[in-house]
Amino acid sequence: MGKTKRNYTLKSKKGEARRFAERASEVAEPSTSEEDFCDPNGVTLALWDFGQCDRKRCTGIRLVRFKMVREMRMKQRFAGVCLSPLGRESVCKADAAYIAEHGLSVVDCSWNRIEETPIAKIRCGPPKLLPFLVAANPVNYGRPAKLTCAEALAAALYICGWKEQSREVMSKFKWGHAFFQINHEYLEAYCECENAEEVIQTQNRILRGGDDESVEDRRRQMELPSYPSDSDSNSSDGEGAQGEAGASELDATTVEGLAL
Repeated sequence: MGKTKRNYTLKSKKGEARRFAERASEVAEPSTSEEDFCDPNGVTLALWDFGQCDRKRCTGIRLVRFKMVREMRMKQRFAGVCLSPLGRESVCKADAAYIAEHGLSVVDCSWNRIEETPIAKIRCGPPKLLPFLVAANPVNYGRPAKLTCAEALAAALYICGWKEQSREVMSKFKWGHAFFQINHEYLEAYCECENAEEVIQTQNRILRGGDDESVEDRRRQMELPSYPSDSDSNSSDGEGAQGEAGASELDATTVEGLAL
């Protein structure tokens, strides 16, 4: 009888300890002060991952593994500018001071599941859009606006003046150089704009090509360099493994090009 009671007491104590640990893990939140996210080497970068793509092939998560981007939990707050479809104006040079102090973040979700993604619930700073840019990633190569998280962050950094950090972000991908090769004209033009309104004016002027041809005609006539699939399609790490035809969709940030 005494042995049975003793075993019951031990099990009861273990159960209480386990329940206490579970409650503690649910309540405890990591520190979310801006000092904890500060990157002394440049702009602090962050992302919210909604788990809609393969993490092994996600550009944003790859940057997290390189300790270049901080992965945020839903309840964590990040005061920096957020590249999000909830934005109403383009990111621009005027945002540089705010980004330098608070950082830059991006929403990571599938292009096909935007409607079901609770983007409005994330605790972020001012949401912004990106102007017209062309994707260089293996899945959406040559397609307007279909940027991955890495491309979106690199674009915003470049436009706001952090060109070196922008290139550093894309250096983690074998196809990264193609992003700047394709978008050089656009990025350089946007860099000269002082505010969001000028960015839109510049975007529209570039796309119209100085005459009455449609934006679609302009896009079709763009001379895109060939995608170097020989190196990326054989890669087993990151997006490179998806360079082959029929590969699954990459992560795609929800940052659309602004309406013309």
